[in-house]
Amino acid sequence: MDGVTTTSLVLLAYLAPLALVLLPYSGGRSPVAVFQRSRWAAFGALGLALLAGLAVLTSGPLRSPLLGLGGVGLVLRLDALSVILVGLVAFLGVLLVQFSRNYLDGDPRQAIFLRRLALTLASVLFFVTAGTWGSWCWVGWGPAWRCINCWCSTPERARPPWRPAKSSWRRGWATWP
Repeated sequence: MDGVTTTSLVLLAYLAPLALVLLPYSGGRSPVAVFQRSRWAAFGALGLALLAGLAVLTSGPLRSPLLGLGGVGLVLRLDALSVILVGLVAFLGVLLVQFSRNYLDGDPRQAIFLRRLALTLASVLFFVTAGTWGSWCWVGWGPAWRCINCWCSTPERARPPWRPAKSSWRRGWATWP
């Protein structure tokens, strides 16, 4: 492959995380609309991961040109390991988005969950394709750690209190060993 085609294929790898960042936040706030856009972004990321795998298979390891100034900026590196990890993350993203449709149906915070899930997937995709130490820390690890930390540190007092199911106990459905 010539240099222009290789460079354009590597730059296509930027589209998967960008779609996961931009699509869920565009448009309305209804959970159905956010789910549809998140699902399209996740399937798009999976398709771009397959396309990146084909590009690496046909032309070997690829590296994008520097997007930045003065030697500081973003660089994507696509090799066999990063393509496998991108495919794995994109496939798990499709599964998580699809599973959350039924699991969170009717939850008032479903749209927020889907948007945060898309941000987490985008930051992990940037993380596994980072080509330099600076892009690994700044774009990949930093947002991924913030997204995961935000999910895990939500205080329990912010959630409504849990109520045990008393109706099943009264009906005799709950049994003790």
